[in-house]
Amino acid sequence: MTAELSGASSAARRPHDPLVDQSNLSVDRLPGLVIVFDQFAERLAQGLAPLCRGEALFAVEAIETTSLFDALGECRGLLAGVLHCPDLDARALTIFDRDFAEALAHIAFGAKQPPQTRREKPIRPVTRIEAGLVEKASRAAAEALSAGFAGFTEAAFAFERQEPIADIQLLGRRDMPAVMARLRLLAAGESGRMRVIIPQPTLLPIRTKLAKDPESEAPAIDPRWAKQMKAGVSSALIPITGVLEEFEMTLGEIAELVVGRVLDLPGDGSGRVRLESGGQNLFWCKVVQGEGRYKLEIEEPIEPEDGMLDAALAN
Repeated sequence: MTAELSGASSAARRPHDPLVDQSNLSVDRLPGLVIVFDQFAERLAQGLAPLCRGEALFAVEAIETTSLFDALGECRGLLAGVLHCPDLDARALTIFDRDFAEALAHIAFGAKQPPQTRREKPIRPVTRIEAGLVEKASRAAAEALSAGFAGFTEAAFAFERQEPIADIQLLGRRDMPAVMARLRLLAAGESGRMRVIIPQPTLLPIRTKLAKDPESEAPAIDPRWAKQMKAGVSSALIPITGVLEEFEMTLGEIAELVVGRVLDLPGDGSGRVRLESGGQNLFWCKVVQGEGRYKLEIEEPIEPEDGMLDAALAN
């Protein structure tokens, strides 16, 4: 009796992670995985676009938990790309069905017959051309998977090697839990399926970030996108205008202007030039001359007038 109470007390003190169900991650409680694989599908389509005649799309059909034994057991003999991520010290697999290899070959080189009239062929080994195309798909998948994780962690995946699946311990022990995403390729009337397998221990360090609801959280900013945006904004060309004086004339006076007429400036003769952009005053400048050219030397910033501010507030 005492032993039973002691065991129950010990279990009660053991910390419980609601994201982990019997040592397995609960996909339903990790909505960030949807973002990861949606981004993966979009970037993979972009990466394979040069190989496809027409638009290529990838649709995520399912994201599920499994074990390496079950996931790789149903994929024996299929080509797999092994992706390595030094940042997470982990590996992932991209596995391509035979219909994917054939579809990619057809859309890359052009099918002789429409898909609906093509005769059924017996299962055959993957050709060297198909294997080469699948390797390119794996390399594109490595970049796409890196982009998928960009909003959650630094995870730069790189293609390591390609091999047919023969060992169910390719990523670790056979009973290791894993997350598997099933995707379908649609392009030029062709279709094919692929899988992405990631061991669950790879996701454990970032499971809290993946558990955030994307609809209630501000969208994560891709640091590479932010850097490119900053560089683009900084290099944008903005017109700058230097104004010596401004005065008003009637339409009739403007109509009477002729070459050689001298216009009197109503200013105090200080010669200061107002630098502005988009109707906004920036700096006071003075005209200087150097190297045979007129130049503007910035003297001081133009502060907004209190009267203008009061007038704006009064409106």
